Amino acid sequence: GSHACVAAFRGETLDNETTPRLEAALSYACERIDCRPLQLGGIRKYPDTLVAHADWAFDRYLGWAMAEKGESPEEACHFGGAAKLVPCAQQCFGCRAVPEATDERIGKAIEWACGPDGLGNCGALLGAVRGNTSRSVRDKASVLFSFHYLVNRCVHANPDEACYFGGAARRVPCSDLPD
Repeated sequence: GSHACVAAFRGETLDNETTPRLEAALSYACERIDCRPLQLGGIRKYPDTLVAHADWAFDRYLGWAMAEKGESPEEACHFGGAAKLVPCAQQCFGCRAVPEATDERIGKAIEWACGPDGLGNCGALLGAVRGNTSRSVRDKASVLFSFHYLVNRCVHANPDEACYFGGAARRVPCSDLPD
């Protein structure tokens, strides 16, 4: 099966021991891969947390180390214990707003998805989605929800959790997503 490499300290409050370990591991990864997407203006800047940045960088490093150095996933995803391998389905899925969700619930889900606990400031993404007047609110929400899902699908033990949004959305095959 396929795996993703993520921060090992998920769900824990980072402290004086774990924060420097994670920062050092992130720095190590970014000395070897291009981490510009994590910088201001980059597509992976938000959520702007150490764990989210480490998740992205560790997973990119995993792919690089396997391809360029011939390392096994276990070798590539260690970072002195600051990272761990998690199973990650590679089939194409996205998130779709469910028909039974009210506009109010969808609005709250969009606010959360673009807030500090979600993608962070998704102004450019939101602007592009809003600018397309031929799309319904649900289709526009589905674009945001799917983007959030792609960023977070491997982080959760159950990938459906990355696509729940308080019941406003569900995980669907890519063929069921709006064009």
